Amino acid sequence: MFKHQKELEKKINLEYNDQLKERGFSLKTVLFRDYMAKLDLLDENNTLCSRFNLYYSPKRKSFTITFEKVIDEKIKNLLTNVFAETKLPKDSDNALDFEYQAYVDGSYINSNTGYGAVILKLGIPIKKISGHMDASDGLRQVTGELQAVQEVLKYCRENNIQEIALFYDYTGIKEWAEDTWKANNDVTKAYKAYMKKNTIKVHWFKIKAHSGNIFNEMADILAKKGAKGETVSGV
Repeated sequence: MFKHQKELEKKINLEYNDQLKERGFSLKTVLFRDYMAKLDLLDENNTLCSRFNLYYSPKRKSFTITFEKVIDEKIKNLLTNVFAETKLPKDSDNALDFEYQAYVDGSYINSNTGYGAVILKLGIPIKKISGHMDASDGLRQVTGELQAVQEVLKYCRENNIQEIALFYDYTGIKEWAEDTWKANNDVTKAYKAYMKKNTIKVHWFKIKAHSGNIFNEMADILAKKGAKGETVSGV
């Protein structure tokens, strides 16, 4: 076992199961080193699409990638989005950068889907959103996350908010909105159509789920309440 092999394996398994497997890809580990894993990305025909190196920085607790072989630019962009974590502004600077912010999440409990969101102004929560959905079309909590985004934008329109920073933890939230991922079912197709008509300026920030961010955890709690059919009122 190499020095940081566990951290690398955890990252590989997480992003593969969450994002690459559902798109028909598989990952083959070529080798590990103390701070690096060499990986092959294979398509559904077991054809090599890319060979790349995933590096772990224990000091920054972050990952970066470099490419040895890439078949096309789309594959490179996909892997970069999946494995290279978005850097967020410091917590103390968030309110200065954006007047309005929102954190969204979804939940799937006992075949029930819920969505949750927290909207902030100058770093202070001004609105909590929670709700239950009758069906998830097989996407489970992802359906809730997509609905949470739409509920946030609805609130923005109703309150004349023209711009918002939106924090999310599932990559598809942004990729479907920006039409870089193909929509394969009714839920994602409806979400893409909704976002295409959206007039609110959205600044996207990807964060880790359950990483200790208080507002991300709050959105998660609201989504769970929604899945359980519990009512949430007030700020």
